[in-house]
Amino acid sequence: MTKGFFVTLQRFVVLAVLLLIGASIYCVYPPSQKLKLGLDIKGGLHMNLEVDTDQMPGKTQAEISDAADRALEILRNRVDGLGVSEPVLEREGPSGIVIQLPGLSDIKRAKDILLSTALLEFRLVSTYDIADYKGKDGKVDVKRLPKGITYLQGKDDQDYLVEDPLLTGAALVDAHVQPDQFGRPIVEFTLNDDGGKKFGIMTGDNIHRQLAIVLDHRVYSAPTIQSRITGGKGIITGSFTDEEARDLALVLRAGALPAPLKVTGQFEVGPTLGSEEHTSELQSHHDI
Repeated sequence: MTKGFFVTLQRFVVLAVLLLIGASIYCVYPPSQKLKLGLDIKGGLHMNLEVDTDQMPGKTQAEISDAADRALEILRNRVDGLGVSEPVLEREGPSGIVIQLPGLSDIKRAKDILLSTALLEFRLVSTYDIADYKGKDGKVDVKRLPKGITYLQGKDDQDYLVEDPLLTGAALVDAHVQPDQFGRPIVEFTLNDDGGKKFGIMTGDNIHRQLAIVLDHRVYSAPTIQSRITGGKGIITGSFTDEEARDLALVLRAGALPAPLKVTGQFEVGPTLGSEEHTSELQSHHDI
């Protein structure tokens, strides 16, 4: 036999051994466990998410898979804004997403950003008197509300009756933090051409009425329209801290999720090899 044959045979044996070792590791550590091992050195957050199909208009497998794909890309943009090094975001199953964020310090903030649907809406505040729809306990009786009127709570704990949305965040192309005249942080947003035209018409037709700026069914501000607003720009106020304003701008820039996500499992790992601190395994779905 030639020397070349033995060299080839040797390479084949080495390759076979490597493949066998790889297969053994795969069998010993299933995919979910391998993801967990990536957090051991730096610590951080591992989350298993799933598209909440109960809140989706479409129920076909193709629609669910598409929603999960779009959600994954939006989550990638949000994670980029968090500045996490070497994150892992992967699809899992027909509607699942696995997220691994090593070295994360503020876990609560990260979860709030990732799980925000970020559905932005512009709604006129209703001219109906909300007091007429409150019971003796001071709560709004939503069953008595007129058609087309919705009850929402505000960031300032105020109650609002609002009309159906006139415009949504689908027209938004940018959002960033700016200081107001007193140095307080506000979020300035920019709409695309079509959205800017609709915003101009909406504000021009409703001067002296309140315009509720709603994110995830919560009123962040409800300024009174003083004049027609052209140019497709506006601001969101709401007594923000600097971090709250930055996070709001981040989720608005990344875009709204196609459907809410629910947490099917999570754990937090302390930054010590082999040590899992503050670990929490969720046995049931937690709707967001």
